[in-house]
Amino acid sequence: MRWAIVADDLTGAADAAVVFADRGISTTVWLCEPRKFPDGTCCSVDANARWRDAKSAAEAIGKHIGKLLTANWLMLKIDSTLRGFVGSMVQAAWQVSGRKWALIIPAVPKQGRKVINGKLFVHGQLVTEIDLAKEKPAPVTTPFVAERLRSTGLDKFSLENLTLEVVRQRNLLVQAIERAAADGLGLICDAETEKDLERIVSVAVKLPNQPLFVGASGLANALAKVTGKNSIKRRASLEFHPNRILVVVGSQQVVARKQVEFLAEEGVPVFEVKGENLPNLLKAKVSAVLLEPNWILSLSPHPQKRCQTVAKFRRWLKSSAADALIIVGGLTARAVFEAFGTSNWDLFGSLASGVPFGIARFCGRRLLVATKAGGFGTEKTLWQVVRKLQVCSKSLSKQTSYE
Repeated sequence: MRWAIVADDLTGAADAAVVFADRGISTTVWLCEPRKFPDGTCCSVDANARWRDAKSAAEAIGKHIGKLLTANWLMLKIDSTLRGFVGSMVQAAWQVSGRKWALIIPAVPKQGRKVINGKLFVHGQLVTEIDLAKEKPAPVTTPFVAERLRSTGLDKFSLENLTLEVVRQRNLLVQAIERAAADGLGLICDAETEKDLERIVSVAVKLPNQPLFVGASGLANALAKVTGKNSIKRRASLEFHPNRILVVVGSQQVVARKQVEFLAEEGVPVFEVKGENLPNLLKAKVSAVLLEPNWILSLSPHPQKRCQTVAKFRRWLKSSAADALIIVGGLTARAVFEAFGTSNWDLFGSLASGVPFGIARFCGRRLLVATKAGGFGTEKTLWQVVRKLQVCSKSLSKQTSYE
């Protein structure tokens, strides 16, 4: 049994994959084509597509989907607020996958993302009313999932909506899913709870022709729970004792900034990075840096200067003596990983909802790395993650043991 995920950004690739790690399935996140994908594992690839134009986003998604066609379960992870050219991504994945039909559910009930009557809500607000909806390259102008997909490039497949009334009546649900599979539809399902997601997935996986799964961490969690019951579990414990923790925040989301403010209130030194100058970090057990948007990637288009900047960033991180990183923001995480030539990241599990962690190699050093999407969590989430890492020597080892 093998599970494959192609995601639009790095934090998304980790969010969707970590639910498999939480169930004891060996899980690796890749920033490139996977070098290995053994049986009994989950492979998640960041296609780095969210901020691209429609054509290049589709090409990036299609390229990676095409390398993972042997997976038993194949999923395209999209943003739970439908950012980016999601329609182009879905269409490319669907075409390349060869799957006849698609199951499309962006809901993440634990994070307040729900689909009701075909419309996407975030903590009770229509998705069009939240700050994230304004982001480029494709601002969200409709709360209807089907309309959003069509307006961002999905024009070669038919879509159908499934209401909560149908989702919660098994006979009707079975009939609707069987019809979608037979007719080659993209089935957009309402989902208000985790149980709704599990109901839908439990019916879909029993069909002989499996769909392309399209959604966010909520759908991935349901897929892991339903299909991972009989997988071979690994037993592992985290024998890693971080002495210094560095929080790197590049996300401009309001939630992320409030989380940094809370860190500062709790006594964590916070340094703001502007231009090319990097701060001299205090010898504190925990410190945080706020990077300008796309700091590493946008410093200069000149290759030589970029190389100099990356070298400076490497020296700076090494001088910080940090052995644990918490990175906030998908673009930021990708930039940091790329700066160190890090191609993969082995996940242990979740430190908190939406906060995967594991071990990655940075220039030969093994670092404990956790990531968080900028818009996820409460103002206390970052502080809670820091506290967990600070006391992880024994308690975290127990929490990350697998049955």
